[in-house]
Amino acid sequence: MAVATPLAASACLGAAVACATGRIVAAWDRLARSWHADLISALESLRIDCGRLEGLFRLWGLAMAAAALGLGIAFRAPILALPLVAGLAFAPRLWMRHLVATRRTLLRQQLVPALTGLANTCRAGMPLAQGMRAVATELTEPLRGEFESIVNEHQGGRPLGRSLADARSRLELEPFSLFAATVQTTLDRGGRVTDMLERLGGSLREIDRLERTMDAATASHRQTIFILALFPVFFLLGLLLLHPEGTMLMFTTPLGHVLLLVSLGLICGAVLWSQSLLQFRK
Repeated sequence: MAVATPLAASACLGAAVACATGRIVAAWDRLARSWHADLISALESLRIDCGRLEGLFRLWGLAMAAAALGLGIAFRAPILALPLVAGLAFAPRLWMRHLVATRRTLLRQQLVPALTGLANTCRAGMPLAQGMRAVATELTEPLRGEFESIVNEHQGGRPLGRSLADARSRLELEPFSLFAATVQTTLDRGGRVTDMLERLGGSLREIDRLERTMDAATASHRQTIFILALFPVFFLLGLLLLHPEGTMLMFTTPLGHVLLLVSLGLICGAVLWSQSLLQFRK
């Protein structure tokens, strides 16, 4: 009886902790999904797998808690903990925006040769839907899946123009919107779809060429920005070697923490401003 009582108490305590932890995790999952609902919707509309987001959101929450407890309590640096936690709070949004931008860029690049191939199949006498099926076999993801989905819906009895319109509203990609509008105009009013696809493909190819040219022209400037942003870090390491006692005050005193934050803010502001200038020139 004396042994059973501590065991029962331990079991009850473990059950209570597990229940509380489960509720906290469930609440955190709902909060994370509601905060990133717009980006999750964008990922799903682009057919990007979101199955691992729940686990990544949990790791993200643990990282923020570790940063807050580690710097704020263990190292007694709450001034540094606050901006670090704030930066971690926006890290998933930046990552998901990068995924969305990368997928849309890939779709845009794949659409240029796809339109050329589709124009050739139409010139050979294939119907438009059959030509999309033939072109899809030579493509890779993600555009291959988009074409196959449109053709499958059409073969299931849905009008081709409506399937293209749905894909157009879902992807929100300007080149694909132009392609869908071109096909819809051809289906509604008639005309040679081959000529329209060739003109659209040529225009998109020229736009892609200009973007690649501007990226190549600004690559050295972006590298220079990256090197200049790292220079204060190397300068601080040099001071740490030359005068370790004085430099450590930057990491051990509240005034030093404030100076570090001001320096970091100036560096980040300069980098963002420089990137905006390059983006404007592009």
